[in-house]
Amino acid sequence: MPTARYHGLDFLRASMMLLGVVLHVVSSYIEAPAAGGWPLRDPNGSGFAGLVVLTIHVFRMPAFFALSGFFGAIVVARRGMGAWLADRVRRIAFPMVVAWIVLFPMTKLAFTYALGRAAEATGTSSASVPLIGTALSRPWANPSPIHLWFLLYLLALSAIAAALWAASRALPADACRRIAELPARWISGWRGIVSIALLALATTLPMCAMDRPGIATPSSFALDRAVLACYAVYFFGGWMIAQHPRAIDALRAGAWWRLSAGVFALVVSVVLAIAWFVGAGSTQPADDPVMRILLFATQSSGAVAAWLLILGGAGVAERVVRASSRPLRVLVDSSYWVYLVHLPICVFVTGLLIPWSAPGLVKMVVAIAASVLLLALGYAATLAVLPRRVRPEPCLQPEVRTLPQ
Repeated sequence: MPTARYHGLDFLRASMMLLGVVLHVVSSYIEAPAAGGWPLRDPNGSGFAGLVVLTIHVFRMPAFFALSGFFGAIVVARRGMGAWLADRVRRIAFPMVVAWIVLFPMTKLAFTYALGRAAEATGTSSASVPLIGTALSRPWANPSPIHLWFLLYLLALSAIAAALWAASRALPADACRRIAELPARWISGWRGIVSIALLALATTLPMCAMDRPGIATPSSFALDRAVLACYAVYFFGGWMIAQHPRAIDALRAGAWWRLSAGVFALVVSVVLAIAWFVGAGSTQPADDPVMRILLFATQSSGAVAAWLLILGGAGVAERVVRASSRPLRVLVDSSYWVYLVHLPICVFVTGLLIPWSAPGLVKMVVAIAASVLLLALGYAATLAVLPRRVRPEPCLQPEVRTLPQ
């Protein structure tokens, strides 16, 4: 079985991870009341911020899970299920536990500091803002998975994949062969269009359980069944695509039309989401028939956009990025470390800039640039201190990058 390095998918995965920095900075500049799992709002917001958040949410996390399923299937085909599960423990479970123990108190302190600065800037009482001393005295109180929820769900889907793989061993060999042949017949041509429609429908159904556009961001260690079902479609969709004997070649073919159609569907989804939020802001009941239809249209167009962007983006990336380079390797190698540690840094930088009276868009750009700079310096310092054998590794892309022949 020949090996192949997927430089385009390397770039795609790293880009999605780095978008987390953009997302978690921009979220503080949304011109809407703080709600949900992101309580921080800079007094100088930007109308552009909400548009950016809506857009990124459509495809970023779905791409993570689809890529993880794709590469998971490749490792299982090459090295076996046991080796893949051991890899998941080493690259996901262990880093998740260690990172949470360190980063949860840091994130709590960063939010405490930033919320205090926001209260001072707006002239409101800071009595409702938790004191830093309290946060320090109870660093792990009221635990939540913070941004590491993604790894928790990835571990759950890996366990489900292992169970399904074990169950498939009991199926007749002919049935297994026919199932494995499905992607080769349904990834290209008119069948490829039907496949995208079916995948989008399967994704839309659990998305309709959400109370607002998009896939909800979990805030608890207890798995949300609807969220898990949504990402299971992306994960196992990526897993099935990897069964194609020439998956990357199939994704390259027609990649530009998929990406173009995905951008169009993305625009439609974002416009519909804005319409839904405008309706919700005007006290229109969420169970109103018009609002329910609007939510379904938003969720279904978002699912179509996500699948088209994932498949088209993967194909275009593999067509354009055909060779490695030093900047690409740095980007790829640092992306997982950046994902793990970025949240408290982004919140702290945003809080530091709150007293600045510049327009929200300017502050947002400066906060992103400053966060990236601090993360780059932190990564360089980490490489200088840690031995090579314990340096951070990518979590989605496995060591073996091969396609089954």
